Amino acid sequence: MTLTYGDLFDFILEKCDFQGEGEDITWKCSGGNNRPFLKEFFDKHNVDKETRLKVELELYDTGGHCDCEIIWNSERQISREKRLKM
Repeated sequence: MTLTYGDLFDFILEKCDFQGEGEDITWKCSGGNNRPFLKEFFDKHNVDKETRLKVELELYDTGGHCDCEIIWNSERQISREKRLKM
């Protein structure tokens, strides 16, 4: 199976469970740089260590410092069709 960043974004979007609109929006995120939903995605799909590091760096460089920031920042800058190399 070929994974794309779109698969990753969809998984994290579901896990963050965004609710509401505007100033009333809520979501789940642990904050910090540990990104447990990203790690869960990697584990679920048996993503190799080299690919994990590459993806983590790209997400961090595009403002995805925590799970919700992957959606708020990285999703706007990385094509959903771009493949995760494994």
